[in-house]
Amino acid sequence: MENLSATSEQIEELRRLFLEKVAKDGHQIDGGFHPADIERIQNREKWLRLFIEYNDLDLKKALTQLWDTCEWRKNFGTNDLEASQLRQEYLHEGFMFPKNRDINGKRLLIFRSKLYVRGTKDMDDVKRLLVYWVERVMYREEDLDQISVFFDLKDSGLSNMDMEYTRYIINLFKYYYPNSLNYIIIFEMPWILNSTLQMNATFCATFKIIKTLLPAKAVVRMKFVNGKTLHEFVDESNMLDIWGGNECYTYEFLEEETPTKSINNNVSTTGRKVHFAKLSPTESSMSDQHSPGFTMEKGTVGEEMLRVVQDTLVFNKVGTDYSGSVEIINIDLKPITYKVKTTAPDKFRVRPSSGVLAPGSTTTVNVVLVPGCQLTTLSREKFLVMCMALGADKQTNSQDIAETVEVCGVLELKMVGNVHFAKLSPTESSMSDQHSPGFTMEKGTVGEEMLRVVQDTLVFNKVGTDYSGSVEIINIDLKPITYKVKTTAPDKFRVRPSSGVLAPGSTTTVNVVLVPGCQLTTLSREKFLVMCMALGADKQTNSQDIAELWKNTPSHSHLVEQHKLKCHLPGVSHVAEVSFRNGNAFSGSSGSDSDRQLSHLVREVHDLSESVERLDARLKRNQILFFLALLAIVSFCVATLYIVKESVDNQGYCAKRDL
Repeated sequence: MENLSATSEQIEELRRLFLEKVAKDGHQIDGGFHPADIERIQNREKWLRLFIEYNDLDLKKALTQLWDTCEWRKNFGTNDLEASQLRQEYLHEGFMFPKNRDINGKRLLIFRSKLYVRGTKDMDDVKRLLVYWVERVMYREEDLDQISVFFDLKDSGLSNMDMEYTRYIINLFKYYYPNSLNYIIIFEMPWILNSTLQMNATFCATFKIIKTLLPAKAVVRMKFVNGKTLHEFVDESNMLDIWGGNECYTYEFLEEETPTKSINNNVSTTGRKVHFAKLSPTESSMSDQHSPGFTMEKGTVGEEMLRVVQDTLVFNKVGTDYSGSVEIINIDLKPITYKVKTTAPDKFRVRPSSGVLAPGSTTTVNVVLVPGCQLTTLSREKFLVMCMALGADKQTNSQDIAETVEVCGVLELKMVGNVHFAKLSPTESSMSDQHSPGFTMEKGTVGEEMLRVVQDTLVFNKVGTDYSGSVEIINIDLKPITYKVKTTAPDKFRVRPSSGVLAPGSTTTVNVVLVPGCQLTTLSREKFLVMCMALGADKQTNSQDIAELWKNTPSHSHLVEQHKLKCHLPGVSHVAEVSFRNGNAFSGSSGSDSDRQLSHLVREVHDLSESVERLDARLKRNQILFFLALLAIVSFCVATLYIVKESVDNQGYCAKRDL
């Protein structure tokens, strides 16, 4: 079954099934799927082929995985993830980077374990770095071709083994990048190099767990090699010197040659520029594709279309708010459309964030800091102003304009304006509550409570192969309300519906499903927050308007009512771990032999790790004591020699004096 190939008819059928499901169930996805993923499904057979062949030509399973992948990509922000949004010290450390190719010409994504120490890095930032490299290498540089993951375990020890990190890598490729791995190469496994019994057993047990988590197709691609056998999977011309090869390489992060990401990853580009006053900007590429109804043309005033008056966005305190503004001018002979983006969209309100400028016209973009932000960290944020020229058949419909800028992914200039705060203290300030135009938000009229949440605990039960729970919410107010559900771990749960509008007296049930790859033992630590606001008589039920309202209203606003929920999983107190997907579950609470073996292996690894750590600590203490004892002995010997020498000298002096 592994060598089955998808036909064009099967690919077309998967595309049809997905688009039909979008038309039917797409409203359940808050904000909809990312346009880039929809475009990829419509135009890239190669992407759909990966899902079909990974699921052995089962279109039902392929559809489910494709849907879940698009939902994850939208929530994670994969299509908009750029190097500037990553934690820069992690990006430049070199514990994860792509370099060279395997024996089949597939790019290597290298993990240098000895440079990664468990517990010293923020796991969310590490995950973002991993997704960035996979997206950059596989999707943008290799045109959806397979890659090989290379675990360089040379000189690594137990402190470099992180099961959470390893499990995330496995689940990422298993669930969201199917059929993407050519090889999983494990280089210089420590059991080959180390004679410590506990360490040998620990690494063996760890990789038994990893093999259990991997699908059967991936297990056969896992190759354990050392310096003598590496040439079977990486030829000598691609071997680094640290592996015994000839290439002397020191990692250095290099920016992408084409930072602009087009929808289908395979479109031609043309150079254009936006000018920031007093800056010398560099060119970047602009995609030639656009939405129907628009003709995008070159600017006619030299190489410049838009002028941004200043290169620094200065924030001043106005009342209780911190705000700044920037003036932009269309210096082209044609109308242009512009868009303003930021590295921290959750920290700023930008008005207007996009629009159309007639030739010679000017507009002022106002930026307000939203409540709850720490001012001390905001000097690191950046803003990007983008623009495109429109032809004579331009339209000013805001939805069409927004689609055009987003779909084209136009990045006119890599140089961005810095954020500067004027006369600020490093402490946080209180912010006034603001809301979107078009909504009147009022207090509830039934006492102090607008929304009733039937229970305060979200109980998860196993239904089939899934763990799910539900909570009923009731509008007990005399006015319609809008509600929203948030969680401390959005990557662990699927919430349906996550937001909406409730008429007076109406009820709805919010369903929560545990997503793949999570641990049941940590479930009780997670929390849910149900929020609501009252809407006035001029309420609108457009999902986009509701989303904008919640985006512009801080959760701690006096207009927002909050209800907290705890999580509970009955009968699961001893579960070591659960990793499940589409009917495959590994649960410590189940009675199967494989489940008990997995749970036993997890405990064994934990016990062995603790034993080795205790031995290491004892060895370090003994080394210190030995050093102190040696120092004391040397000091005693030196003192004794000195005393003897002084005694001999004194005796000689006395003998001479007697003579």
